[in-house]
Amino acid sequence: EQDVNGLPFLDAKCDTEDVHNNLMVYGHHMKGGRMLAGICNYKDENFYKNHEYGIIYTPDGYAYKASVVACTVVDGGSDENVFENNFDKKEEYQNYLDNMLANSVIQTDTPVTTDDKLLALVTCTYEKENARCIVYLKLEKQYTNTYQIEETMEKTLN
Repeated sequence: EQDVNGLPFLDAKCDTEDVHNNLMVYGHHMKGGRMLAGICNYKDENFYKNHEYGIIYTPDGYAYKASVVACTVVDGGSDENVFENNFDKKEEYQNYLDNMLANSVIQTDTPVTTDDKLLALVTCTYEKENARCIVYLKLEKQYTNTYQIEETMEKTLN
């Protein structure tokens, strides 16, 4: 439905017919923490340590553990490949991952390889003109029973 504030959206280069390594979702940085404003909290290492992962439920009954891999601050008009989401060769994807990790403002314990699928959440940030904050999450397909994934994650945190 239409919303005066806009809606988060998936990058147009991500179509459902193709498998992409890096799904890019864009959303506004709204006052009061609405929309994707909260992802900018990941620029703080302590925030990350208390919020290392989330759970994404899909309409087909699957749940995905979404573990934070990196948080970067980039120029939104950058010519670099930071907004790339599909790689034909593993070497290209590995270079992308290496660059992402090297430019992360936090250090995480989440390993990432070229076999992994990422979800990148993108919003504005205000350190400099045209800056964007990107939080990269590694997606790991979990159980089809959503209660099982919640139980398992509660046990791993204790």
